[in-house]
Amino acid sequence: EMSGLLVLLAILASATAFDANFCGSSGFASGLECSSCAELEKFNLSELKADCLKCCTGELEALAKTDAKRYPKAVLEMCTCKLQAFPQMAPYIEGDKKNRFRNLEFRHIWGALPSLQMLNADGSVAENLNVEKWDTDAVEEFLMERLVQ
Repeated sequence: EMSGLLVLLAILASATAFDANFCGSSGFASGLECSSCAELEKFNLSELKADCLKCCTGELEALAKTDAKRYPKAVLEMCTCKLQAFPQMAPYIEGDKKNRFRNLEFRHIWGALPSLQMLNADGSVAENLNVEKWDTDAVEEFLMERLVQ
């Protein structure tokens, strides 16, 4: 019975696997639960639901995976000239969230849109995520889950 479950999981994983680069550049984190995709409609982001469903993991697939990888450091990159367009990032640059995540660094890059880089212990970039459409709470939840505290 266990081998049947593993075969089913392998079939589901291959059927639902989607290009990780596309998912990351679209702002979807690895380990995204499919139940979260339904929440997009609450924020008038229904047009993202199809891509979200391609990048998420379902309950069976999630059971087969280990916990999401945690990183020792993260870097939020963006141009401060874009804070008016992306006010949800301000707390991580100059507000209360800045001190909450001591291993989150901010890098000002002229003209850059908000992105979050998750770094390995050697400083190499493991994940680069487009966070333009993430709200303050989504960034915080992601950092709480994936950044070593």
